[in-house]
Amino acid sequence: QPAHRSLEALRAMDAEAARLGFDEERVAVLTLLSQVHGRLGEPRESARIAAECAEIAERVGDPSLLAEALNRLAITLESESPARAREYYQRALELFRQTGDVRGQVRCYNSLGIVAQLESRMDLAHEALSTAISLARAAGMPDVWGTAALNFGVMSQKLGDLEQARNLFREALSLFANVKNSELQLHALFNMAHVERELGEYASSTELYESTASLAQRIGQSDVEIGARAGEGLCLLAVGRLADARRPLAEAESRMAPRSEWFQGRELVECLRVLVAAAERRNTDALQQFESARALADSADLFSAAWLTAACATALFEIDPGVTRAAVERYASRVASLGFTTLTEKFRSLEFEG
Repeated sequence: QPAHRSLEALRAMDAEAARLGFDEERVAVLTLLSQVHGRLGEPRESARIAAECAEIAERVGDPSLLAEALNRLAITLESESPARAREYYQRALELFRQTGDVRGQVRCYNSLGIVAQLESRMDLAHEALSTAISLARAAGMPDVWGTAALNFGVMSQKLGDLEQARNLFREALSLFANVKNSELQLHALFNMAHVERELGEYASSTELYESTASLAQRIGQSDVEIGARAGEGLCLLAVGRLADARRPLAEAESRMAPRSEWFQGRELVECLRVLVAAAERRNTDALQQFESARALADSADLFSAAWLTAACATALFEIDPGVTRAAVERYASRVASLGFTTLTEKFRSLEFEG
């Protein structure tokens, strides 16, 4: 059903469960409420409900119920506080081990791999995601296997192995198709579009972004829809279609208007904003938008901040070489030390250019 209709039904169910004193059912209902708010791009409400859910689960005392609640709470905290999210995931993992829940363990390892990437601890991410894939494959669980392959592909992309990333995304998409999971297929499509764009395959990337945005809108995945619109705009801009790029930018900005926090996919919107402003010779706007976006990204995700800097640097260098050099120098050594191969090479060329 449409997300807002689901919210109404879930709130009514929660009120009834609270009236009857059914705390276990409240945990299940509140978990779904948190998920819907997250999909609608309302992270604070999603986190608040998840925290309430964990408190109720603690009171009930069922380890399986508490593990699920902690897992949901950790998901809502990933971007804002990866360290806190990691603590909750590790606690949930121990509870899943105690109850012998292999699926729960795989999900936690998968999430720990994501958090490690956000913290730029790629060795830990590799270890966690490898464990997730091995456990899921052995247990015959294609959905969580595919999710782990998807996240491993994201890591491979960051490390510069685009062919491995492409193969992992295809593997994930095939696994998700087998279990007919539209939400997981959406994330695989989104990441495949990124890889095609990085490989310079702008026509196929544009098609993938369009498909991603359409599916995201249909199933209520706000973050992905915003990022996909912006990705489409970047592809159009890359082939010199500035006028056409303004349309997806306007759509992405409209959808992002109420959002103040950082989220995965926002870097694409911010990059498109800067590049369009630079192409239109709105130099002051381009510099201000870049600095504002870079600062916000830096507080949440080093890779996104570095990627944004590299993607905008050539255009900004023509406007203000000094500001651009300072931004490039800020990230060059940090990116190299973390093993982000593609970005490291990009920064080296920018340093030479500067």
